[in-house]
Amino acid sequence: MAVPASFAVQVESLGPGPGSLFSPTLISDNGEVIVGGARELTSSFKVGVWTQATALVVLDAGTPDKFYPFRMSADGSRIIGRQSDVGPNLLEQGIVWDVPAGTRTVVGLLPGAILSTATGISADGSTVVGGSYGPTAGAYQAYRWTQAGGTQPLAPPAIFFMAPQSVNGDGSVIVGSTIPNFTSSDSRAAIWSATGGLSTVPGLPNALSEVTGVSNDGLSMVGLVDDPAFPSGVFYYSAGLGVLPVDLGNPGLTPTTPPQISADGSTILVQPTGPPVKWSPATGAETFGPSGFWFATSISSDGSTVAGYRAPFPTSNDRQAFRWESSGQVVLLDPITPGETSIGNAISGDGSAICGGSVAAFSIPVGQGARWRTDGTIGESYCGPAVPNSTGASAELRLSGSNVIDQGELVLLGSGLPSFTFGFFLVAPNSAFVTGVPGSQGNLCLGGAIGRFVGPGQVQQSNGSGEFSLTVDPRALPSPLGTFSAPPGENLYFQAWFRDANPNGTSNFTSGATVRFY
Repeated sequence: MAVPASFAVQVESLGPGPGSLFSPTLISDNGEVIVGGARELTSSFKVGVWTQATALVVLDAGTPDKFYPFRMSADGSRIIGRQSDVGPNLLEQGIVWDVPAGTRTVVGLLPGAILSTATGISADGSTVVGGSYGPTAGAYQAYRWTQAGGTQPLAPPAIFFMAPQSVNGDGSVIVGSTIPNFTSSDSRAAIWSATGGLSTVPGLPNALSEVTGVSNDGLSMVGLVDDPAFPSGVFYYSAGLGVLPVDLGNPGLTPTTPPQISADGSTILVQPTGPPVKWSPATGAETFGPSGFWFATSISSDGSTVAGYRAPFPTSNDRQAFRWESSGQVVLLDPITPGETSIGNAISGDGSAICGGSVAAFSIPVGQGARWRTDGTIGESYCGPAVPNSTGASAELRLSGSNVIDQGELVLLGSGLPSFTFGFFLVAPNSAFVTGVPGSQGNLCLGGAIGRFVGPGQVQQSNGSGEFSLTVDPRALPSPLGTFSAPPGENLYFQAWFRDANPNGTSNFTSGATVRFY
């Protein structure tokens, strides 16, 4: 399996930069909301929320308490975690933070409890689960919280512990394991449903076991079981197929972390003592065999794409994020700054984006969050729609390829142009809005020293569909004073000029597009 040195994909810095830490660990289904720990080196641990519209915002309740994010709803509107009191009591409480409303709610404190933690939230954000702890040793009770019903005990008197992927999409199914008492390690895989209460996994042997994940519809699960019929120690369950042993493709492989299941229930992700393994009832085990250490962190909703990081060996600080494509290709994701380490912590549900950290050294608690977008387009459009041309449409400029300077793979694409007309692309350090450009019906959206891509092979002619494109090297961009390299961490602005007859000979411009380079 080929592993290229780099991949044409946009990387974005999510902040905050030197002297601070933002380590994204959660991403919404559409990749537009990213959440993680955020703090200054001298401050308490807070939660940072990044969106395209707001950039990085730190959720701060006005107290010195620490808030650790665990999971969030599919749209990123609700975040759950644990708030730790930094005072003498060292109290911990489960918290639901409603991001749009700017409010937080303490959850999990059943009668007589003094501590709680929130460990799971349904995809729709309606249901939170976790544990409620009393003042005496072993006084633990699982709970289920909803906005309407508040905190309710779950499956008493059983001692029920939640799985890492503990709740289905609407909160009607919760999975994990039970033990007979707090001194016992004799766990059994367990399912709780709103209609049937607590039950076992149908067909699973009566052996040490636990459910580690459940699909959004609640009909498929993955877990661990200690039984000779399951050599890898991993089982898959679906309502239609029953319990199946998971063959990891190599005898002797066993999981090192709890197996995950895709939201649609089709695929499970296992991190064994070797490269990651995807497994489904239809295809069996899929893996890859590059040298070094590869650690998978998350899987897309349809099970096709995996995020993680690689390193020469498990304890190495030399780490780089990767994306395991649906085609089987493994591609490496460049850090924001060459020479940094990067980790892919989470993948969006639709597989279009990966979030993680990019820091100078993994052992140093400073750095910036990163998002890698793989949906084909990069940057942002502005100054549009353009003045309509002779086709009656407004011409548009889009960017694709990569904004990583050293990759030299930025693609400029003009569309909505008249067929078979000549034009060329422009680049500038600033944006502007200039009307009444001599000889043109359009508006110029660039400011400062404007460079023109008019070198050999760079002047374009649109095709019959009214499009032309050019791949350019950000290390050799034109300006009135010669070529220059895109400055790291700064935006550049692009536009295209083209000839037109509307109805007489004239010219026009596309909309503008801008992207930040790293």
